[in-house]
Amino acid sequence: VYNEGIKPAIIETGFDPLIISEKKDIPSDTTINDAILAAIKKSKFTIADFTNHKHGVYFESGYALGKGQKVIYTCRQDEIEKAHFDTRNYPHIVWKDAEDLKRQLINKIDVFIKS
Repeated sequence: VYNEGIKPAIIETGFDPLIISEKKDIPSDTTINDAILAAIKKSKFTIADFTNHKHGVYFESGYALGKGQKVIYTCRQDEIEKAHFDTRNYPHIVWKDAEDLKRQLINKIDVFIKS
């Protein structure tokens, strides 16, 4: 989903995507958590996909929100009912496949981030 939906949407809207698993220049004395938090601090916005409800996404999106950053919440349609109650009050892009996510993200970034 990242490679076929999220990343292309970010690029097509004129931004540079950053995902820590693709970064090659993380110093050996930096933990993955430090690298993630540093990247969030430097970013204009964060996209948080809650599909499969990995606990890290709750922390990372909360951190970004706490820093005053705009967060775009997404979740695959068959997983949205499992979303934790404290994120349900935020509007989620509910998607069915990577192409659907890409299209919706492009629209959201154009309106929510660029304007």
